[in-house]
Amino acid sequence: MNNFTKYITSNDESENWGIYIHAIGSYLLPPNENYPLPNHPEKYRFNWELGRTHEDYHLIYITHGKGVFEDNNQEYSVVAGDIILLKSGEWHRYKPDIITGWHENFIGFNGDVAKHFIEKVSEYSKSPIFSLGKNETMLKLFERVFDIVNNEKLCFQLTASAVVINILSRIVSFIKQKDFDSSSNKTAEIINEVRFLMIENVEKDINLQDISKKHNIAYSYFRKIFKKYTGFSPRQYHLHLKINKAKELLLETNKSIKEISFELGFKSTNYFGRVFKQKTKQNPSDLRRQNTDMKIY
Repeated sequence: MNNFTKYITSNDESENWGIYIHAIGSYLLPPNENYPLPNHPEKYRFNWELGRTHEDYHLIYITHGKGVFEDNNQEYSVVAGDIILLKSGEWHRYKPDIITGWHENFIGFNGDVAKHFIEKVSEYSKSPIFSLGKNETMLKLFERVFDIVNNEKLCFQLTASAVVINILSRIVSFIKQKDFDSSSNKTAEIINEVRFLMIENVEKDINLQDISKKHNIAYSYFRKIFKKYTGFSPRQYHLHLKINKAKELLLETNKSIKEISFELGFKSTNYFGRVFKQKTKQNPSDLRRQNTDMKIY
């Protein structure tokens, strides 16, 4: 890929979409070259001594060489395969190693939706550096954004923004997978075993403390790792399965709400109704009525 940088002016349509691209670029900086390059617009220009703060978010994928990144918290080593996340409004500075140089691929973007996704990424990792390695899929996603923006076809901002969201999603997926890779494979096996047990016995109460004890895992640790894996605590996951099963029974059988609540192990019909409405935003009877009305129509 040839060296290039491109800066894009957003319009009302792209800004109203919630995520829009402001800058893209890819360049190989050889060893012993001055950095940063001098041809950046005023809002993106910085020097090492002063650092920089700007309003955009940036994803910077280093695919060759190494260097250093620094924010208000600490200094980080950066190597090939790392993605640097620059956050809006936060001071930072970065540069390649003078001996190795580096290959930098970057996407600058902004918007309310962008802010939402960046905050979600930060919930999983406080570090601004994500060590994905030389990942072919990730590089192709960056190149896809470059192609879309450089061609500037109709609605290119909307199309490119979807790829940026894909990149952020893959970063979160990588973080979560890394958590499990760093733990024992046995833990992941136990989690899958418990999930299967819950699905097969959705109507029963399952003693999760006994299960974790049987496998010599502290329940607090098991609960934490289960939530990272599924997005739910063990009890909420089981409750989620119960509510999904309840919806199935309400829509596909003639069983009464009392029968369904008893079958799924709820201690009373009133409690089942409260939980169902909390999770689905409607009463069990309303769901069944709506389905009946649709069939009549």
